[in-house]
Amino acid sequence: MEAFRLLHKHHLLFQGVLRIHFIEAQDLEAKDTYLKGIVKGKSDPYGIIRVGNQIFQSKVIKENLNPKWNEVYEVSSIKILCCASCKVVL
Repeated sequence: MEAFRLLHKHHLLFQGVLRIHFIEAQDLEAKDTYLKGIVKGKSDPYGIIRVGNQIFQSKVIKENLNPKWNEVYEVSSIKILCCASCKVVL
């Protein structure tokens, strides 16, 4: 695996609110099993989002491999460091 460098010209620091739209997942692997793994059922998926030291957990969608959460999370007073001209070099 090759390392990469991030080249930049200008740093921009933004402060504001980060809004996360946690929408859906598709074709998840069935994790619930029956009869010692012979019969695969569905799953009870949920999501965990970590931004800095804040953690958000979505609701659990029972027995569904294509869950739709449609949840929105907000992180206030977040500082985001961006660069105006970036290039990834492999």
